[in-house]
Amino acid sequence: TSGDSWYLSVEGKEKVKISAKNIEEFGNYDGVGNTLSHLSSTFRTIPVETFAKQYFLRSDGDLCYINKKLESVTVAEDVDGFLATPSYDVIYYVDNGTIYRGEGYKDKFKKVADDDAEDMVITRDGNACYYINEDDELMYVKKTGKAKKIADDVNDLEMTHDGYALFLTDYSATNGGTLCYSRNGGKKKVISEDVSFIS
Repeated sequence: TSGDSWYLSVEGKEKVKISAKNIEEFGNYDGVGNTLSHLSSTFRTIPVETFAKQYFLRSDGDLCYINKKLESVTVAEDVDGFLATPSYDVIYYVDNGTIYRGEGYKDKFKKVADDDAEDMVITRDGNACYYINEDDELMYVKKTGKAKKIADDVNDLEMTHDGYALFLTDYSATNGGTLCYSRNGGKKKVISEDVSFIS
């Protein structure tokens, strides 16, 4: 980075600017890799073969990806956040509470749910997502189909690597909440009471 601009240099070749605005989210790599500090510099290694075909979210809300020529392509504007499958072949993003889904590296995304989504997790294959709407209801929707309600009064939401949606219901700061799970859009199952948070 230099100022707000972001660049790529491949194998020591001339740098290519991928964004003139600061990047807030880049791929699935937050918290992944190794950080090494030496004197006043910090180096971060990330285990990917290439940064081509990676999505990122700029500070102005534009969702972009880097094509094979290392050019940045804008696919959506005013995006609140995005999620990608591990293989990066399915992308979900939220725009003013509406959830959109796309496959591959195209600028055509389809609306999945229009329900004031405030938090979202996706399955590893990208075929479905869970989200919490503004009424604190946990909803589940497949890539094609109608959203269905899983639970009321939901406070927190996480997805495990093996497809379980974990969430808290009936949460209060003093007593915590009830830890529950749902799998494949199934009915909520209680795991434990008086849970403070999910991590």
